[in-house]
Amino acid sequence: MSARQPPTLAVWLLTRLGLTKRNEPLAGDLLEEFCNGRTAGWYWRQTFMAISTELGQRIRLCRHKLLGVVFGGCAETGALVVFRLFHIPVALAIVAVVAPICIGFAI
Repeated sequence: MSARQPPTLAVWLLTRLGLTKRNEPLAGDLLEEFCNGRTAGWYWRQTFMAISTELGQRIRLCRHKLLGVVFGGCAETGALVVFRLFHIPVALAIVAVVAPICIGFAI
C-alpha cells in the first residue's frame, strides 16, 4: 500500500512561494497530518491560511512602500485626468507627473 500524497498544486504553491524553505516545520506538520488521515480539503485550507499569513506579514513589513506605490499611482492618474480635462498636451503631462515621482523614489 502506497502512502497518501497531498494535493500536488498545494505543495507546489507552498514551495513556489518559499514557505517550505522558510518554515520547514510547517511543511513537515502538514504532510504528517495529511498522512494520518486529514482530507485534501483540510490540506488546502491550511495552505491558504499559510499563504494569507505570509502575505499579511509581508504587507506589514513593507506597508510604507505599498502606501507609496498606491498613493503615487493615484496621484499620477489624477494628474493625468486633470491634464486631459484642461487639454494640456500628453507629453507635457507625462513629464510633469512622472518626473516628480522618479525624483521622489530616488530620494
